Amino acid sequence: MKTIAPSTVAAIRKNIVVWFTRSSRDLPWRNKPTPYRVWVAEIMAQQTRMNTVLPYYRRFLRRFPTLKKLADAEIDEVLTLWSGLGYYRRARAMHQTARLVIKQHNGRMPADVDALRKLPGIGRYTAGAIVSIAFNRPAPILDGNVTRVLTRILDIDAPIEKSATKNQLWQIAEQLVPDDNPRAFNEGLMELGALVCTPRSPVCLECPLKRLCRARRMGTIGDRPVTTAPVAVPRVDLIGLVSFRCDGSLLLVQNEFDGLFGGLWQIPLLNRHKLPANYQSLKTIGSITHILTHRRLHIRLIRVPIKRNSRLLKSYRDVRWVRNNEVKEMALASLTQKVLRLIGFDDQAKP
Repeated sequence: MKTIAPSTVAAIRKNIVVWFTRSSRDLPWRNKPTPYRVWVAEIMAQQTRMNTVLPYYRRFLRRFPTLKKLADAEIDEVLTLWSGLGYYRRARAMHQTARLVIKQHNGRMPADVDALRKLPGIGRYTAGAIVSIAFNRPAPILDGNVTRVLTRILDIDAPIEKSATKNQLWQIAEQLVPDDNPRAFNEGLMELGALVCTPRSPVCLECPLKRLCRARRMGTIGDRPVTTAPVAVPRVDLIGLVSFRCDGSLLLVQNEFDGLFGGLWQIPLLNRHKLPANYQSLKTIGSITHILTHRRLHIRLIRVPIKRNSRLLKSYRDVRWVRNNEVKEMALASLTQKVLRLIGFDDQAKP
């Protein structure tokens, strides 16, 4: 394990807190870091850029200003507000957690990492963030930004995907977090990775840790963190069925909660090998490529007449004919929003 001298630990802590106090962004949960507000922010920010998160966060907090309001809501309304943010499993887990906190913790988020990790959607990092930021209690955090900062400060040359490296980084994070004002230190560590110690073109001259950074001294900033070769994302070919009624309404279907785009509304999608024979010769009206974390969807759109009781729709949770001014009230995947724009049905669709 890379060792850090006590004097270096003290310098890292001081420099980060001083820098964060002067340079932090004005984010909406920072002026009132309640457990609920911090939790919502951390879940939304997972694998999502902050500029994307902010308008969603503000809308979400306006509609669900408290954990109780979120717990009392129907999941369809939660998904509608989440629509377009992606990774919808996060929204479903948040809704489940809100109800569990009401039931098991008298409506109060636990202030303990182990208790938090027993709740849906809360892993080690999120639990540490809630405890340190909302409760100002020492708990280590390790997300992508923190990983990048630590591997550069200590010039760690092992692949970060390896469990031994992850364990090492967690130990380092635990060693660094102070008992005094862990909120400012952990937020500063994340902020440093987001604003200065960026993946490409880091602004080293503005870094409060530049004199302590081993990778800067060794000339290996661009090589840290070390990652293994990315795995090829498989291609999935689908057929999207676009069906209009004579009044101009469009057929949308709602997925089951445990599948892809769970609980969201979309046009019916079929594996291209399962396309009925009488649809095979229909003309393509457009095509879309949609990239997910573990697959690349290629969708060919065809216009077809479909009845509501068609066997093609039996696998979906619900079926609805909608007008374009109604889709703004529905939980739509970003894929569906692409389809609506392509077929000219997006006059009132969310951006």
